[in-house]
Amino acid sequence: MNQKPTVAELAKTLVHYHYHGVISTLATDGGYPYGSVIDYLPLSQGDVVVLLHEKAEHYRYLSANPKASLLVNAHLAEHEALHIPRVTLLGEARAIEDGQELVRDYLVRHPDAEPYISLDGLHFFQLDVSGARYIAGSGRAVWLDATDYRAASPDPLGDEAPWLVQDLNEHRHNDLVLIARNLREQEWVEEARVVSVDRLGFDMICHGQGTRHAIRVGFDSAASDRKAFDQACRKLVARAILLQE
Repeated sequence: MNQKPTVAELAKTLVHYHYHGVISTLATDGGYPYGSVIDYLPLSQGDVVVLLHEKAEHYRYLSANPKASLLVNAHLAEHEALHIPRVTLLGEARAIEDGQELVRDYLVRHPDAEPYISLDGLHFFQLDVSGARYIAGSGRAVWLDATDYRAASPDPLGDEAPWLVQDLNEHRHNDLVLIARNLREQEWVEEARVVSVDRLGFDMICHGQGTRHAIRVGFDSAASDRKAFDQACRKLVARAILLQE
């Protein structure tokens, strides 16, 4: 079986399960890109919705030029941010005339917006995605067209991925090193840290002997939930132990 989801699935998963991104629009005074952090609501097909006030810079800029992008990366502050997956969506944003149907879904994802979401001057804008740039990390990058991106489905483990990554790194460090050394035949590995997980396996950044590399570890079969993911990890550890003996 394939040991990694498609790039379109990975991109869709990042967008679907995250809450914040960096939106960039083109300033009317000089045309320079202007970026800032913003909350967003992902739609089922992969487009995203943002909430803007009429006095906001992005509102003014989009009203003059609808071209925009949204970077989704939950790990910008981490030391190894360049080795961790992220995606940039490109497209044109349009104001939604009647955004009442979006209010409930937006508040489910961003409950802190409830005190002000009904204020005058606030409007929903939808970024209609025309393409995406997915960067897996360590210089591995792919352009996606809108058709492939829209057709993809988010990974079923995407919602629990942050906790699965944390659990592996905090409680199974020795197992990760064992897997890297014995299953992937990387005997130089001294430290290993998981940076992303999915139904088909996980990605690690490994250190040792003055070097650093990204390593992919695949499962024998897809893990549809957390229990299946834990079972798949235990099978990897058992195989790694057998190879060590």
